[in-house]
Amino acid sequence: MIRRIARALRDDRGFSLVELSVALMLSSMVVGTFVTMFFSFSQNAADVTGRADSQEQAREVLVEMVVEIRQAVAPGPNSDPIATMTADGITFYTTEIGSAAPVKVAYQRTACDHGECELHRQRYASNGITQGTYTFSGTPFEQSLLLTGVLADVPLFSGGRWSGNPKTLSTVTSCNGTSVSCAFPLVSITLRSYPANTSEGARTPFEMQEQVRLRNA
Repeated sequence: MIRRIARALRDDRGFSLVELSVALMLSSMVVGTFVTMFFSFSQNAADVTGRADSQEQAREVLVEMVVEIRQAVAPGPNSDPIATMTADGITFYTTEIGSAAPVKVAYQRTACDHGECELHRQRYASNGITQGTYTFSGTPFEQSLLLTGVLADVPLFSGGRWSGNPKTLSTVTSCNGTSVSCAFPLVSITLRSYPANTSEGARTPFEMQEQVRLRNA
């Protein structure tokens, strides 16, 4: 009888230290897997949201540019609606609702760092008419940072004009209104940008394009 009791006590001694260690290790692996999956899912959701927000913001900026450039107007009889244009910027004159005088508007891709730039806008008020042509202040009444992460790998702006017979569309890469005329009816905008608020792995650029026909060209 005593031997049976001793044997029973020996069989009921519980888990050994090795068994407990293995159990804890397996539990940690399971918990770690679930935590990794949870954070991965959360990051993916944040990346999708960040990319969608950036694209929506870029689309709003692009729509503003299209509207303003489309209704560009010459400030005088011997002027063009567009004053200057390069791959990085465009300066033009446009009308605003409720104002009889045009304003001068400049969009500029600047402050570039490793191919990523900022897109700024400046507006200049009219000083009145001199010899039949509007003049403008040298100090902007509005300066706005519109977008960050704008890529400099493609021209942001380019012009287009029809020429020849039959008519073919030629590209104008830059103009200054003097030695190179800015008298063209089409402006192409190519906006490439990195989305903000995304992880490094999801930070791939998106691109938006618009071709604007000037109403008053």
